Amino acid sequence: MQTTEMQTTRLRFSKLETNLIDMIKEEQIKLGYRSETIRLYYPLLSLNRLLETDCDERTMLTALDTFSDFTRERLGKVTASREGRRFCLAVPPQGADYVHAHMGDAEFIRDLIELLSGHGVTMEEVLALFSRYSDKVYAEKTDNGEFDYLVYFEDGKPDDYRYCLTDEGGHIIYHRYTAEDYEDFGFENGNGNRNGNGNENGDGNENGDGNENEDENGDGKENGNENGNENGNVIENGNVIGNEKPQWGGSRVFTVKAFDELTTGELYEILKSRTEVFLLEQRTICQDIDDVDYRSLHFFIREGRRVTAYLRAFYREEEKDCVSIGRVLTLTHGHGEGRQLMEESLRVIEERMPCKKILLHAQKYAVGFYEKFGFRVTSDEFLEEGIIHVVMEREMGE
Repeated sequence: MQTTEMQTTRLRFSKLETNLIDMIKEEQIKLGYRSETIRLYYPLLSLNRLLETDCDERTMLTALDTFSDFTRERLGKVTASREGRRFCLAVPPQGADYVHAHMGDAEFIRDLIELLSGHGVTMEEVLALFSRYSDKVYAEKTDNGEFDYLVYFEDGKPDDYRYCLTDEGGHIIYHRYTAEDYEDFGFENGNGNRNGNGNENGDGNENGDGNENEDENGDGKENGNENGNENGNVIENGNVIGNEKPQWGGSRVFTVKAFDELTTGELYEILKSRTEVFLLEQRTICQDIDDVDYRSLHFFIREGRRVTAYLRAFYREEEKDCVSIGRVLTLTHGHGEGRQLMEESLRVIEERMPCKKILLHAQKYAVGFYEKFGFRVTSDEFLEEGIIHVVMEREMGE
C-alpha cells in the first residue's frame, strides 16, 4: 500500500478508535473502571460515516478486521460480528485498561454526568456548564418533539459531539451524537427546518453515536449507558418487550410481568427499590406492600439484577374502564430511564389492558414530565403522605 493510502487509512481508523475510546471512558465515569470486555454496537450507516467508506454488510466485516489490526497495540484484539442489523465490536480487557490508564479524566463529560445525576437541575445550569468549558458554545432551543436543546462546542473542544438535552420535569437527560449521525437523523431546528438529508430513522440508538455498550459481569451497577452481559441481562445505552426484550441499544432490560410471573429475585429487587425511594428517600409512611400488587402488571427496567425503574398498573375497582398507574420510581436520573419506562409501559397498557383512560397521582414537580405523554391535570392540589400531588388523566388513543 502506498504511503498516502496508508496515511488515509490510519486517519479513517483513528476516528473509529477515538469514538470507541470516548464511549468506554463515558461508561467508566458512570460505572467505575473494571478490567473487562466491553461490547459496543453500531449500525452500518454510523460505521460507514466514521470510516468514510461505503461498505455493505459483508465488506464492512472485512474492514473491521483490518481495523482490529490497526488498534491492537492500544485496545487489544477487537473482534467484530454481525448481530441483526447491527455490528458488535468487542473490546477486550486490554482496551478498558488502556482507556483507564492513558485517556485522562475527560473533565467535561465527568462534570456533566455529575451535574445531571442530581434532582432539580435546571437547563440554565447545564448550559452554564458548557460555557465554563468554552466561549464558543452553540445552543439552540428546539421545537421538534424529540428534545429541548441542541448544544455543542463550535470549535470541537473539548469534544465535537452534538448534545441533545431534554427536560423531563424534575431532571434533565442528555444524548450525544456524532455530527454526521445528527445530520442524518434530520431533526427539525427551532425554526421548523430540518437538519441533514431528511432521513428520519437515523439507524441509531439513544446514545446517538451509533453504539450501545455491554459488559460481561451483569452486577447490577447503575448506568446511563446501555451495558449488557452474556447472561441475558441486556442494558442499553442511547435506547424486551412482551415479557422481556432488550431496549435502547445496549444493556438495560425492560420487563412486564403479572405478579404470579415474577421470580423471587425480581420481586425482592422491586420491593428493595420501592423501599429505597418511597420510605428512605421520600420518607413516606405508608403500607407499601399491599394486596394491589397481586392484581397489577409490573413494569420495570433491570440493569443486571438491580431494578432501576419501576411502575405498576391495575384496574381501579370503582371504575372498571380506568387503569391506575402507581409506585413510579427511578433510581438514576439524567439518563432517560423515566421516559423510556413510561413510553414502553403506556404502549403495553394499550395492548394488554383495554380501558378508556389512565389515571395517576403525580407529585407537583413531575406534572411537566407526565404532560409530555398526554396526561392532563384533573384536580386541585392535595397532600398525599405529606407530599403535594395532583390527579392526572390520559384518555386512551391520545
